[in-house]
Amino acid sequence: MHILSLAGIAVVFSMHTAGAQPMDPGQNQLRAAERFVQAALGEDCDMNSRTDIPLNSAEPEDVSHFVYDIRYRASYQSTGEPDKQVALFQMFCGMGAYNLQHAFLLRDPETSRFRLLSFARPKLGLDYADDEQTKLKTPPRIDGYSANHLLVNATFDPVSKTISSHGFWRGLGDAWDRGAWIFSDLDFVLSRYEVDPTFDGGTQPDNQKSYVVYPTR
Repeated sequence: MHILSLAGIAVVFSMHTAGAQPMDPGQNQLRAAERFVQAALGEDCDMNSRTDIPLNSAEPEDVSHFVYDIRYRASYQSTGEPDKQVALFQMFCGMGAYNLQHAFLLRDPETSRFRLLSFARPKLGLDYADDEQTKLKTPPRIDGYSANHLLVNATFDPVSKTISSHGFWRGLGDAWDRGAWIFSDLDFVLSRYEVDPTFDGGTQPDNQKSYVVYPTR
């Protein structure tokens, strides 16, 4: 089986109160974020040895860091309390032939301390019907859950405050996984996970068979 780790890209939108918008934290904070994530992840976030990574590129496919100012209301807040604020850093960690990888950090506005985010994802049991892995005997099953610090080809939607990923298992794009995590009280909680685990050459929606494995039904 050719499963890759998940990782990310972001789409730039703008919002007002209780939303999110791209921001420039300044070069000192950006370099601090680079040092933090490289110390935490080591060679998994070598940034392809680049030292000139741009910020908030207009094209989500570009090599870039992205930073967002998120305004939100915590679940425990009373009606009269003002919105809270936190910065989301999407840090470019590396790229291969067809996948870009990013890590995500939250920075506390009061202490300027960073926290590396992890993303829950199902560990799948896959029973293939043939050696070429073109079809399954039975639908995928969840054998447990793991947490990943890297997301592949991810996007951040400031309107819904959702991080999504789309990982290709090989360059053809016939086998893949998609995940979505929604912001909730300073974490991103898994809301959906879909997978097409078959290497059958199908790359169009009408000839792909995918399975939504989370939420379970």
